Amino acid sequence: MSIMETIMKRQFQINKLIVLKLEEGVTNIYLNGEKFIQCKFLITDIPITELEHVHNSKSIDELFGNQNLDLEYDKVKYKIAPEVEFWAHCSNLQAWAESGYDTRLLLSNLSFPLLKKLAQLGDIHAKRVLKEEVAKRISTGYNPVIQFLVMESYTELLNIEELEIAIKDLKEFNLYRCNLKKIPDFILKGKKLQNLILSENRIEQLDERLGKLKFLTKLYLNDNHIEYLPTTIGNLINLKELNLRRNKLKFLPESLYNLSNLKKLDLSVNRFKKFPENVCNIISLENLNLSKNQIKIIPHSIVSLINLKCLTLNQNKLNRLPDNIGMLDSLVWLLIDGNNLKELPETIKNLKSLKYLYIDGNNLEEIPNFLGDIKLLKELRVDNILTDLINRDLKEKLNKRNVNLTVVKNKTIIRQWTAPNKYNSKNPYRIILFSDNTWTCTCPHQKFKMFLKLKTDCEHITDLKKNN
Repeated sequence: MSIMETIMKRQFQINKLIVLKLEEGVTNIYLNGEKFIQCKFLITDIPITELEHVHNSKSIDELFGNQNLDLEYDKVKYKIAPEVEFWAHCSNLQAWAESGYDTRLLLSNLSFPLLKKLAQLGDIHAKRVLKEEVAKRISTGYNPVIQFLVMESYTELLNIEELEIAIKDLKEFNLYRCNLKKIPDFILKGKKLQNLILSENRIEQLDERLGKLKFLTKLYLNDNHIEYLPTTIGNLINLKELNLRRNKLKFLPESLYNLSNLKKLDLSVNRFKKFPENVCNIISLENLNLSKNQIKIIPHSIVSLINLKCLTLNQNKLNRLPDNIGMLDSLVWLLIDGNNLKELPETIKNLKSLKYLYIDGNNLEEIPNFLGDIKLLKELRVDNILTDLINRDLKEKLNKRNVNLTVVKNKTIIRQWTAPNKYNSKNPYRIILFSDNTWTCTCPHQKFKMFLKLKTDCEHITDLKKNN
């Protein structure tokens, strides 16, 4: 059938099961007589030089994964007529079928659902190649496709042995936002894995077999629901980065000190009430983040971290710093803003590598002159209230050494707020600012909002959110 005949007929048969129809200006795919899906994507920017890569190794997903593939975008850009678009889809689907259902020739979110449905309808070739295509695409290591296959449960078509073969040479897995409740079993078989990213899932518990991934250098488990770490995590002796931000951790296993190559550890936004002192045994640490917890005291043993360059402890409940903190000779960044500090130890002036010191949002009674004696200091950050506590001598020291004095808006950290029992109608609240707060409200949010609406005559409520 010629192109014009196909367009005029508004229907094109790929094989016994696949038919494309142009209906009301859109191209629909029919399988065995039933409407299956609308064709929403049309690749229009394929350079001739790139076509051979699809057949050699790359896929359409890889070649155009970062481009805008939206059909409406292409329609506007190229003013594509529905009839021309229809013919293009017919051509693409025919090429896919003639290739033996090679999923590299279509976007994965079209090729795999098509292939799966064809197998269910009894297409013998589709049945034979479906599992092969899943394994083949996993083995390429292209993360967006692997994420799709995991989220849509295509990996469940393979048994553990088949999956183990598919991933045997992979060095990285990125299953970010895949709605996982646990680490998939087949990942724990990745003997060569070096980078494993499982951020923003729903993982509550970690499998002890995680400790068998001994070649891991980067492990991202941030933004999950993890309450504790298995002791086997201490077996990851090559680990350099461990991100556990925004979980539900209260303590760490003693085995953590075995991570003798760990350089970066993020434990921010967890539930630590005490500084996890076993961290101080990881001498290799260069970056430690414990911000947004409930820590009150830093142990003296922190000086064991002789390689520590960045210590982030903002938005905790610190009421004092250890007197020996000046012994952290490698420390470049000290972020202690948003705490309950009333004073700073004089030994802080001995931090011979310190360049950045953030002290805003504290309850300091004075800004001591000895801060001007920190030899390499480049930036001192305070808030608009603390600026009044900086005397002339300190200002002169800072100016003389070209230290940048950064002033930020006061960040009073509200950890509790209780609605007043009495309401003064003569002086109603009209603007309430809750910006930059770690919010733990004593009353349910709905009741709080109701109070604001009914009792305060507020015209504006800004930046109120629940972070924990």
